[in-house]
Amino acid sequence: MLAVNERRSDLVCAAGLLVVPRALAFFSSHGVPVEIHDVDRELRHVEGLDRVSGQAQTPTFEYGDFIVSDFSVDEFLDELQERPDIQMRLGITDDSHIA
Repeated sequence: MLAVNERRSDLVCAAGLLVVPRALAFFSSHGVPVEIHDVDRELRHVEGLDRVSGQAQTPTFEYGDFIVSDFSVDEFLDELQERPDIQMRLGITDDSHIA
């Protein structure tokens, strides 16, 4: 679980993507709060994607300097394995990967 003073997690997405409900269910099941930014409703988020990740693919998860773009839950977990510091802060442990 995130400590009160931790950064928030942002998920930039297009609402119609099938991966979005799966990603949201995954984050919710692990107690990872995310602020959702829907590019279909606010186009300015597309520009923000390009600025932080160099592309405009969704979904994009941003937590400080940890950015994962255009991912499935399995791909997110693969990226998370490369950042044990973020994994610990998000509270997603090796035994909690099952969504």
